[in-house]
Amino acid sequence: MEAEVVDFRVPVESNKTVLVWDIPPTHGEAHIHAQLHAVFSSFGPVYLLKVSPNAPLHPPGFYALIKFFSAAHAAAAQRITDGRPLLDDSPLKTQ
Repeated sequence: MEAEVVDFRVPVESNKTVLVWDIPPTHGEAHIHAQLHAVFSSFGPVYLLKVSPNAPLHPPGFYALIKFFSAAHAAAAQRITDGRPLLDDSPLKTQ
């Protein structure tokens, strides 16, 4: 196994960010935050996880922004979680 040295400073590169959308409004923000944190922190240290409601002109629901310290962790998280049912049975989109 190859180790990656991770610099623990504020990640500003876009390749360290994962966007999750199509989160259904079946649970509140706190529950969604806890569930997503459990999933995404398993890929590596998370700098930021923010859950927000969709814009008023979009269907009800949420989206989440997850920033990792490592681009490799973000890429793995995006690749493995895209289209998977992370909350209940609804497949979520990650980018």
